[in-house]
Amino acid sequence: MIGHLTPGHYVTVSALSGPPTPIVEKVVATFRGAGINATVAADGHRALWEKAWLLIPMATITAVCRAPIGQIRDMPETAALVDTLVDEVTAVAQAYGFDLPEARDRARAWLFEKAPATMKASMARDFERGARTELDAVTGALVRLADAKGLGIPATRAAYAILKLREPSPVRDGNPAHTR
Repeated sequence: MIGHLTPGHYVTVSALSGPPTPIVEKVVATFRGAGINATVAADGHRALWEKAWLLIPMATITAVCRAPIGQIRDMPETAALVDTLVDEVTAVAQAYGFDLPEARDRARAWLFEKAPATMKASMARDFERGARTELDAVTGALVRLADAKGLGIPATRAAYAILKLREPSPVRDGNPAHTR
């Protein structure tokens, strides 16, 4: 089941390598027929990086701060941390050949001006509920990509370590429902 929490949500579909295929076009047509805002991306890798500029800083900062984006951007120290997280996504993206200043600028504008003040990423809400999280697939992915290129991303790495410790674990909390 796919649920939309805000009207701004959309689904981007692409072939990971190469141009869109007829299957990609059919999936998007099916989503649109079901009333889901869907689009075809010409380049799957580029689409992933464009999403990373928004998702990784938002998910990481709202989870580590345990606060909505409005409180985070209103405090100079945490606003600076958001900027640093965006810069670290930029450094990793550039190392992989994706120098997309327009995507970086859109992310900054969204995080600092457009995102509703009460908004938290789903990963932050998962931490609050003690549920399984996307930590390794989101923040952890950026850390692994940086490691592969020998890049230092100290703010993201520190946030990842803090969140990794807070992530539900059967070893730490004895709860078998949190097994992976």
